[in-house]
Amino acid sequence: MKLNPGLRALYGFICLFFLCFPEPALAGGLSKVDNILEGIAALNKKTRGLPNNKAVFKQSETFETLIKREPGLADSLRHKATKLGNAQSELKKLKLPPGSRLADEFLSLDPARRYAVSQLGETTQIILKRADGADLLTRLDKSGLLLVQRFGNDVIEPVSFVVKNDELWNAAAATSKALQGIDPAQMKQLSEMLKRFPDPVNLRTLDSVFSNADRVRLSYQVLRKYGKKGFDNLTALTKKIWNLGMRHPKKAFFGGAIAVVWLNPDLVLDPVGRLKDNAVRLVEGIATSFGEVLVSAPGAMVQGMKRGAETKVREYLPKMPTAMVDWVAPAIGWLVTIAGALLILFLIPFTRFIPKAIVGWVFRLFKSPFRRNRLNSG
Repeated sequence: MKLNPGLRALYGFICLFFLCFPEPALAGGLSKVDNILEGIAALNKKTRGLPNNKAVFKQSETFETLIKREPGLADSLRHKATKLGNAQSELKKLKLPPGSRLADEFLSLDPARRYAVSQLGETTQIILKRADGADLLTRLDKSGLLLVQRFGNDVIEPVSFVVKNDELWNAAAATSKALQGIDPAQMKQLSEMLKRFPDPVNLRTLDSVFSNADRVRLSYQVLRKYGKKGFDNLTALTKKIWNLGMRHPKKAFFGGAIAVVWLNPDLVLDPVGRLKDNAVRLVEGIATSFGEVLVSAPGAMVQGMKRGAETKVREYLPKMPTAMVDWVAPAIGWLVTIAGALLILFLIPFTRFIPKAIVGWVFRLFKSPFRRNRLNSG
């Protein structure tokens, strides 16, 4: 049958459209997967008495898009799709009420997508059964849920330590920010200090804010390269170093050193994931190097402040005798400098303990004579 030129043009346009833009044909399936998993999370949160007023999964990319980026995971889900049990039994396992919108959407999926939803839904339920399940699942987001799906449920506990340790990663972020503010001479000094270590330390990677997404990404990279054994060893080292850091006044430096080895795990892990003999000493050495350079930075600022203060004093006291100006200017300069130095140290998170300790000591010094007088008068 011959088509007239107008119909032929329309037919060609339709073919071209679907050839160039195939995604609309899949869009329904893509959105259904996300809708169902969000619904499973919401239903389980509600069952456990947890608030259900916020979406669990924040990532804008769909589960299916993220799965396609990992050929191993995509192939695994596709091959295992044939093992999917009876659809009604799967609905029961996922606790989707028969006849509900979510149940209908689940039944409308093809076998591969249905299997993916079934597996990810069960993993979601396992995580939500934990006391911290809702918080952990929100932090993991879609990428973290897929990480657990790929490497097994036994990674949930060590990954939760990495993802939920806000204090550690906030300290790492503070150190990273401070390193970005030092001058070239100090950076050169730090680079020379880090050359003492047997393995090169790459500081250029230390520029992340270490959000939940960053923590999941780092966990995934270590698991993919070193496996569960390497991940467990690195997590155990992290706990040991962080426990040391928690007892140290400059614990932020330890957070920064821990971040360096998570970004460069080959510093402390051998190719099969075993800890190197010098792992603890290396991380402590990086923390010490950070401390030596970053604590010297406020010192340089203080010297400049003192010179500036003396110059201003001499400008405002031109009529005083030279001998008096030579005595007054340095004295006022030191007072201004000390106050400014304490303020600088207080504004920097990892040196905040210094002005607090000084102010506390001065307060106790002034308080003690009055206390003795009260005791004597009593």
